[in-house]
Amino acid sequence: KDIKRRELRQYQFICLGGQKLNVWQVDTGTGETVTHEIQFGSKHVREFTCLCMSLDYELCYAGSTSGDIVSILMKNSVVQAISDACTAGVHTVSMMREREATLIAGGGDGTVTILTSHDQKAFQIVQQIRLDGVITSVSQATDAVEALVCTASGSLVRVRLHDLSFTVHSQIPTRPVHSVYFPHGLSDQFLSA
Repeated sequence: KDIKRRELRQYQFICLGGQKLNVWQVDTGTGETVTHEIQFGSKHVREFTCLCMSLDYELCYAGSTSGDIVSILMKNSVVQAISDACTAGVHTVSMMREREATLIAGGGDGTVTILTSHDQKAFQIVQQIRLDGVITSVSQATDAVEALVCTASGSLVRVRLHDLSFTVHSQIPTRPVHSVYFPHGLSDQFLSA
């Protein structure tokens, strides 16, 4: 959509890599492709690691190694706000399905953070938990009640999104397994080391 919210013949998508964010436009009639690099006015240099879109595709949210989330308006590729999320880089970010102005961020410091906004641009931290390692993935359930969170330490954790209570679903070893022991008479339980 353009500034007057009219439908366009162009598809837009956004790509990140290193310190760059580019908005691409593809004209469906001519096949022409145009790219626009998003410019940052600040002196702070960011390495971008992940991104997601708002539910209406009007805004893009990009996580960075500096631990913040940059909000970008898609129709003009302008940075709207920069919001702090964690201390060791944002590794994953997603928009909550049932709550338009709520983000879930997974951090390099092991935190899962819920951020909310009144204008979908500037976000504030409202809840945060710390798990056993760097957050590598956050996947919401279709009903948006809970999410599965993976860590670099090999944990798969079920997190309830309304209060961030969590239970460990499973753990896998992140290093070689040297020994496996089955207790006598059991085939469905084992110990590994």
